[in-house]
Amino acid sequence: MSNRSSYSPNFLSQCTVLPLLFLLLVTGPSCQNNKSVNSVFPESNPSIGPNCSENKIPGYYLIKKEDESLVTVNAPDDDSFINDWIKPNLNEIRWAESMKKIVVPTTSGFNDLVTEMVATSQAPQPNWGQIKTETYWAHEHNFRGQGVVIAVIDSTPDITHLALAPKIAVNQNELMGEPQQDDDQNGLIDDLYGWDFSENKPITNLSFFDNHGTHVSGIIVGSHQNWSGVAPEAKFIPISFLNPQGFGNILGAALAVRYATSRKVHIINASWGGVSCSPILAEEIQKATNQGILFVTASGNEGVDLDQLPFYPASFQFPLQITVAATRPSDYLAGYSNSSFELVHLAAPGEFIWSTLKSNHFGYMSGTSMAAPFVSGALAILKSAAPNASPALLRQAIFQGVEVKDYRVKTRGRLNIRKSLEWLLNQNPN
Repeated sequence: MSNRSSYSPNFLSQCTVLPLLFLLLVTGPSCQNNKSVNSVFPESNPSIGPNCSENKIPGYYLIKKEDESLVTVNAPDDDSFINDWIKPNLNEIRWAESMKKIVVPTTSGFNDLVTEMVATSQAPQPNWGQIKTETYWAHEHNFRGQGVVIAVIDSTPDITHLALAPKIAVNQNELMGEPQQDDDQNGLIDDLYGWDFSENKPITNLSFFDNHGTHVSGIIVGSHQNWSGVAPEAKFIPISFLNPQGFGNILGAALAVRYATSRKVHIINASWGGVSCSPILAEEIQKATNQGILFVTASGNEGVDLDQLPFYPASFQFPLQITVAATRPSDYLAGYSNSSFELVHLAAPGEFIWSTLKSNHFGYMSGTSMAAPFVSGALAILKSAAPNASPALLRQAIFQGVEVKDYRVKTRGRLNIRKSLEWLLNQNPN
């Protein structure tokens, strides 16, 4: 998550199609069907818009057509892309942008630090995050995420892991259908468990599993012997677009969000980011939230102020979005965690978090990637307690229940599931 654009997050447009970011003020007339190269490909003119070149993948471009299809294009430079693709097809193009990379946020040196602390018996207890957030109070009152489905958009988790395998929301249309057939007619054959958009194939027990997606999934729904994640009776859909090296791109992310939306999940967990200037990704997330899906994302691990150095999806401001910073076992905000009084909503445990790893292992990982799934699991708990509560009310309950610590986040506080539950149940949403 080191590549960021340098433009202000307040640079907004009032266009009804995409009201929440990225459309330059100059593109306002495009809302009146006055298309131009600048209106469909705003980054083509950096003198009037944001600088989007920092994390672009040279030679690759992405087009979203008016029929919603996404098309990748090879072109040596912007001028060739404009002349060979945009101008001849302007009426068919809704948005166009350079392809950009997306990365898993990392915390440098963490693995060495874990090895040292485990060897000297200084590592925190495995469930410290659940204790701090009072997760077990919810479990004791039988609120464990029952009936809730979360899309984990990440790298491919180990779906054979004993702590995760029973928690997958199996695609019933494919389960009851025929092999090698697109039984649910969504264009994806045999997406029984989920889909890998980095390889464009279904996730199966023969997939190449990765620790990051496995760890994030376990924090939300995992359970094994005397350990459990936050919402152990919720279900999850594994959706991957990040390769084992932690890299993906805008196309994979947009398709992953679109797929999650089509599976009618309640929550999307997005523990990744760093991309800038992507109206295509923004529109897919907006469509998900318009359908009532809560979107939870990591704030990032550069230790910067997102008000000054925004990147996405952390810096989006969708009404059903929650952006999460990371705290340490000491209850201080982690030094590497990005923060913002406007764009980051709250903090959650994110350092030395114990969860599932591939090949039926468990272990510690650290970062805002681990903090976001604590909030996704908390939302699942809240929804299991108040199934008829609106997504907006569930989001408000998360904020109302924070343990105020004077962090540099909008609520100033850290996730507290007990307090959020008590506030929500007092609203009597049912």
